[in-house]
Amino acid sequence: KAADPPAVPPPLSHFKTCELCRIADGNLNARKVYEDKVFLALADPQLDAAHHYVVLPRAHLPTVDKLLPRHLPVLQHMQVIANRLLRDAGADTLDVLMGFHQPPFVSGCHLY
Repeated sequence: KAADPPAVPPPLSHFKTCELCRIADGNLNARKVYEDKVFLALADPQLDAAHHYVVLPRAHLPTVDKLLPRHLPVLQHMQVIANRLLRDAGADTLDVLMGFHQPPFVSGCHLY
C-alpha cells in the first residue's frame, strides 16, 4: 500500500493568476496523469524527453528556493509520485534527471 501523501503546510502565498493553481482547481485544462487530494501530475508533451512530468501540490507553494524545512515531506512525496509515474511508463528510474524548478528557470511562481 502506498503511503498517504503528507499534509501540505499552509501556502506561503496565493496568486489567483497562477496558471498551475488554476489547473489544480480544475479551471484550466491539462493532461493529468495522476491526482489525489494533495498532489497532481501533468504530462508535458512539449519537451523532447521520452518522459516529462510536472508534479505539483494543489496548494499554492512558491518556488523551491522559497520553501522552509517544514516543506521537506512535500518535496519527498513529489519525488515518490514522479518515480511511480516513471516506473509505470516503463522508464529506467536510475537513468532520469529529476529536480525542482527555481528562478530564473521557472514558468510561473508555483512549486513543481
